[in-house]
Formats: sequence, C-alpha cells, structure tokens
Amino acid sequence: MSGPPLGRPPKSIDKEQKKQTQLDERLRNYIEGKFGQAKRGFSLGKVMAKLSETSETAIELRCAARSQLLS
Repeated sequence: MSGPPLGRPPKSIDKEQKKQTQLDERLRNYIEGKFGQAKRGFSLGKVMAKLSETSETAIELRCAARSQLLS
C-alpha cells in the first residue's frame, strides 16, 4: 500500500497513479471492515484492559476461543 504523496497536490494525476490510489483505498476499506467485523463478532470493543500486553492477551484468547467454537 502506498500512502498519499507529501507536499502540494499535483495539477494533473496520471492514470496509473490514480489506479494505484483506488486499489489502495479498496484494500484499506477491506482491512477496516475486517477490524469492524472482529470488534462486533468477537466483542473486542468491550476489552477494557489497561496495559497493552493485557489487551493483546484478551484479544488473542477471544479469537482462539471463537475459532475453537466455529471448528
């Protein structure tokens, strides 16, 4: 994924750069959608741990438990 170019926006954008930007936006939307789906499906929005390590552990445990239930 490429990010937005830094500095002043160009006056004209070539087709290849515009196509790459659109592909990047599609991928970014897909990834953000998966995060939202995980937050709803695994109740990750309810993780209230204070430390990042504890949050990661809680998320990993929920994902592992969910995958065990689905298989």
